[in-house]
Amino acid sequence: MFQTSTRKRKSGVALAAAILAVAAATAIAAIAWSDHGKNARSTTAANTRITSAARTETTVACQPWSECSPDAAWLRRVLRGAGFGRVGPGTGSALVIPGATPAGDRFLWAVRFVGRPDPIYRTYRGLPEVDGVSIYTDGTRLLWQVQRRNVYLEPPPERTLVARLVRLTIRVRAPIAPKD
Repeated sequence: MFQTSTRKRKSGVALAAAILAVAAATAIAAIAWSDHGKNARSTTAANTRITSAARTETTVACQPWSECSPDAAWLRRVLRGAGFGRVGPGTGSALVIPGATPAGDRFLWAVRFVGRPDPIYRTYRGLPEVDGVSIYTDGTRLLWQVQRRNVYLEPPPERTLVARLVRLTIRVRAPIAPKD
């Protein structure tokens, strides 16, 4: 009787170990697959030199963007022209337009674009133009295209600020984009 229960226990432990090994292998494969998919998409875009309106520059010489990118410097000049004075270091990926309270802060960034926009922009709806520039929103942020850049503003502010920023992004000269 002792031998029988020991055998059953050993086979039960072996079965549990096998199930655990399969579960662990499945989890590892899922993680590897998801990372592979992300890397495959970005590698394909980089290798073919195809960029969309939603993707950032493939070569960024500095980090974080909000502190040393020529496009961040351009948007700082735009914000100074809009009356925001000295703009702080930002979030790293966007400049911060200070609100009356931190909850009222807005975020401004720009992405250089080449080629056709991503299909995601089909989810954006059009708003009234400002000086011939189309404004789009997805309900979370605004988007407009000037000087070979997509300019994003989140969350959408009142119309007078939008108009002022769009006009300034047209007038203030942006850095010359490198040839893609």
